Amino acid sequence: MTTQESHDVETPERSLLEKYQVLVSVARELTSILDLDLLLNRVGDLLRKVVPHDLFAILLYDEAREELIWKSGRGYSPESIVKLGRIPVTGCFVGRAVRQRQPVISGDVSREPDYLRVTTVGGLEPRSELAVPLIHKNKVVGAISIECTRPSCFTDEDAELLSALSSLLAIDIVNARLYEASQRDAAAKELLYEVAQQLSSILDRDELLENIAEQLKRVIDYEILGIYLVDPLSGDLILKVTRGFSAESISRLSRVPAGRGLLGRAIREKRSFIVEDTSKEPDYLPKESAGGHALHTLMNVPLLTKDRAVGVLSLEAAEKNVFNVEQQKLLDTLAGQIVVALENARLYEEISARERKLDSDLQLAREVQLSMLPDQPPHLPGFEVGTAYLPADNLGGDYYDFVRLGSLRHGILIADVVGKGVAAAMTMAASRSAVRSAAEMEESPAAVLRVANRRMCRDVRRNAYVTLCYGVLDPAEGTFSYTSAGHYPPVLIRQNGECSYLDAGGTILGMFDGTTYPEETVELRSGDVVCFYTDGIVDAFDLKDELFGEERLERLLLANHRLPAPEIARRIVEAVQEHARGRDQHDDMTIIVLKSS
Repeated sequence: MTTQESHDVETPERSLLEKYQVLVSVARELTSILDLDLLLNRVGDLLRKVVPHDLFAILLYDEAREELIWKSGRGYSPESIVKLGRIPVTGCFVGRAVRQRQPVISGDVSREPDYLRVTTVGGLEPRSELAVPLIHKNKVVGAISIECTRPSCFTDEDAELLSALSSLLAIDIVNARLYEASQRDAAAKELLYEVAQQLSSILDRDELLENIAEQLKRVIDYEILGIYLVDPLSGDLILKVTRGFSAESISRLSRVPAGRGLLGRAIREKRSFIVEDTSKEPDYLPKESAGGHALHTLMNVPLLTKDRAVGVLSLEAAEKNVFNVEQQKLLDTLAGQIVVALENARLYEEISARERKLDSDLQLAREVQLSMLPDQPPHLPGFEVGTAYLPADNLGGDYYDFVRLGSLRHGILIADVVGKGVAAAMTMAASRSAVRSAAEMEESPAAVLRVANRRMCRDVRRNAYVTLCYGVLDPAEGTFSYTSAGHYPPVLIRQNGECSYLDAGGTILGMFDGTTYPEETVELRSGDVVCFYTDGIVDAFDLKDELFGEERLERLLLANHRLPAPEIARRIVEAVQEHARGRDQHDDMTIIVLKSS
């Protein structure tokens, strides 16, 4: 114990009023600190002003494991810090304060059966201890422990003072955690965006898989990694990329039979999970690292597309309890980006193979275009959806998409790529990927288009422009939030025949980096109809070179808005074809009709 420590311990008792004045001053200073580590370290500096002591420790509570985890302290020997690093609440004196949710005092710790023996830096053994729980809104956050090398060092008055401080400190810890969480969330989003940029620019699958392994290292500091892809014929998992595996493990696990082990569980259950101790898992397939040591912690994340799994990311570490829920959520999000990148790589491989065999690049581009369109509209409770897509012989660049954003909410997208041929098809693939990736990271349509536009401007070739309208339908709320990038505004027909246009939006996607997209929300009531369309509808010419036009479309919708959505879409196509009879179709015609039932 230092001279200063001895002086503090032996200082005559100050008046209770003076101590509370000090307490208020300490609390005010702690409240201003939002960095959790700085906050906890500063507690140790300031606590001595409230209650003199020789040893001090703050431990945070892990409710899932019912353990107390050392976060900060003063005066303990290095061996004691290791001993207090992670302790069950049932196995220590300070845990008694957590269990009883009130301060506990011992004037002689040698008589306490649950006391963990520790020493000071100078080798002395504590004789008395005061432990106080940190509780916020009836939930235990952690505990403070102070100890003294003299017996009967702490009083009920000390416990009262420390309890008052602990109530305020618990609030400060919760606030600091919330602040850190918001900071981590912002950093994670930026990192995910950067990783997605890297992945989306690679179209060779082998190169992509190697890059995924490197990018994952930026997200989680794993010890070994295996990227497995499902063999579509056998269902077996094929080990494609490894990091840190021993040669024997690579050979033994190069092909894992379908359904086997924890990899099979990830495929079967279609969800990620963490195994904190693989030695307790009978399904674990043992492996060693390149360094020859066994592994104990595992996290498996399936790569999911639509209703099936296409692979698994498997990360492991030698230590136990390495991975956490936040990392799991981060990888779940990244897995979606990886699937999009793999799908793009798969499409690119198909395009390259077919391009070598086909004489016409137009036919090839058309196949890519059609492969990206939904097989059928999604089921939207309380709404009907009708679609129509008629490609032109000279190959335009229309497409539409539905993006599932949860159990009910769906993104609705209609777009028209500027240009023709293979270049337009690749721009279509890039813009679809950009919007889908952005929709997984952002909630509002305005943010989705802002992020997608930034990616198109920075990562896709020049002169790759797309007009599109994107919105989010919330069937539970009966609302549709939308914005547009230079696209024809959707027509809204109310049940009573009132007509308006959804014209919020900004400039064409891919033209100007930094463009913002104003967003609006409309309420959709029973019988309301929203019609999305591309220029192939309103720009269709008849033999007199007269356009079909927006006014004809509006009249057609007013005359048919009481019909089911698929029938409305069909009648629009028939009307346009009748108008243009005798003329070649010069552009794709695409329609989405959304009707509130």
